Amino acid sequence: MSKATKTETKPVTADEIMAMDDRPEFDVFVPQWGKTCRVREPDAATFATISRAARDEDGKFDRVDFLCRAIIVGCVSPKFTLANLAGLKLKSPNAINLLGEAITEGKK
Repeated sequence: MSKATKTETKPVTADEIMAMDDRPEFDVFVPQWGKTCRVREPDAATFATISRAARDEDGKFDRVDFLCRAIIVGCVSPKFTLANLAGLKLKSPNAINLLGEAITEGKK
């Protein structure tokens, strides 16, 4: 049985959650490029959309495609578009993994 402490808070309400900005922008340094990118994790609906789009014709998940799509939707600066998808797939896999995971997993 736990005792209440002064540091405990009241439960959050749905209205409070809806009003929160829980996807702040943050910077990610990409050593392979020697540059910093400004990113923001996608909302849940966009995350689902890029997850579905990253499947091949057999339904197999393509991780590189997923991470590149995450960069396209989550990179605030520089800004990428779907026209950059093929080009991103030709960049360093370590850079794509680092940046894509930062976007999909959020700031640590």
